[in-house]
Amino acid sequence: MYAALKTELVDLKSLDDENGHGKSDELVRHVSSLFALTSEHCTDEQLYTYDVVLQRLADIVDVSGRAYASEKLSSLQRAPYALIRRFAFDVIKVAGPVLRKSPVLSDQDLLDVSDERGADHMLAISCRKDLSVAVTDLLIHYAHGPVLMQLAANGRAQISPKGMQVLQHLAANDVQIAQSLQQRQSQKERLHLVKNPGSPLAKELNLSEIMRDLETQIPAEKLDLSRNPYLARYKFEASAKRAQDLQKKSRLNETSLLRYAGHDQFADVICGIALMSGISYKILACMMSSLHWEQVLCLFKVMRFSDRLVSELLCCGPWKLRLSRNQCIAILKHYRQMSVEQAHAKVLLWSRDGIILD
Repeated sequence: MYAALKTELVDLKSLDDENGHGKSDELVRHVSSLFALTSEHCTDEQLYTYDVVLQRLADIVDVSGRAYASEKLSSLQRAPYALIRRFAFDVIKVAGPVLRKSPVLSDQDLLDVSDERGADHMLAISCRKDLSVAVTDLLIHYAHGPVLMQLAANGRAQISPKGMQVLQHLAANDVQIAQSLQQRQSQKERLHLVKNPGSPLAKELNLSEIMRDLETQIPAEKLDLSRNPYLARYKFEASAKRAQDLQKKSRLNETSLLRYAGHDQFADVICGIALMSGISYKILACMMSSLHWEQVLCLFKVMRFSDRLVSELLCCGPWKLRLSRNQCIAILKHYRQMSVEQAHAKVLLWSRDGIILD
């Protein structure tokens, strides 16, 4: 079937030629990136085509190629089920992203992976936002060490009374599990903010602390800006020094950010906001070049940025290339409708849910 199929994406028959394997890694990155951008608008026929192409490419690319595709597809609601399940049983570098995030995997899939694979795969599963009692009971029964600590700290994981008894029993003699259970309770309190954004807890927002916890969860390669095609050209170190000088003179404010954004001085914008918020400029640069714009809108709202500044920021740096005029209008409308309390509640959950970086 593979050899007979030729699509607009790639001539699969050509991959069987002598030089085909040399193109495969580049192709899997291109096709998975394209699918990540268009999946919500694909017809069933197009989804099938992507599935066939990506399955064929997964047969011949190395681990790094499969890991790239896994990361790109891991958060998609319409990712091809067979491919995602295949990735879930792969080596952990490939399996990790889909086990941690993919909504396509069922409880039975997670149980099967737990039964057949090792502790690394269980650890990835224990990081999922939502876990059923069936899955957590199995993990608690078979796992140990880091898996139990992560599971105990996961405020969204459903744990049966019996499972909680086991964890509490272990916590009596294990300081790390005890601390994880305390963290779980803290996360459940933060989750309460989503339903009660007016809670006094919403006012207790320490961005530096939240982002410090979050930064430890982000792979180092994600923050290597020299590898990011949208960010590699910027000189952030020089901009950071300029921002520090402005801050010393008490002139780092929205007016200076407006001036920078208006002249498309993206690196200066990033380093200025980084100093004002306490967030690493590397994380901020990744957030402000990502198409997952809602998360950084929450930050802007928490910092009380004006509509005018947000409008200028949407036309600055990578977003100037990646967002259409209609998208900018829609995003600005979304920002205007967002309340500060809603933004607070969502930012507080970053340390638990993480953020999405392209």
